[in-house]
Amino acid sequence: MTFSTSVSSVQIVEPYNTGIFRPKYANDDENRLAELMKSLGQAIRRQCSARRKMETEFAGPIREDMYRRLLGATAAELASETTVR
Repeated sequence: MTFSTSVSSVQIVEPYNTGIFRPKYANDDENRLAELMKSLGQAIRRQCSARRKMETEFAGPIREDMYRRLLGATAAELASETTVR
């Protein structure tokens, strides 16, 4: 994982796991870092899943609105339709 600004960047790498059947790291700090990186990955997956779900739920109404705009509906017609919904 890399964090960067226009001036500098910092790279964080997950610690090396030495465990065979369960995670084991060199010290408590590495163990905590690995747990935090795993939690971050899970949060990112949840966020991406929620965004995909929201995109599919709203795809139909958005598509219909775009078609109406492309076909030349006036601003007043569009405003009246959105207030009725």
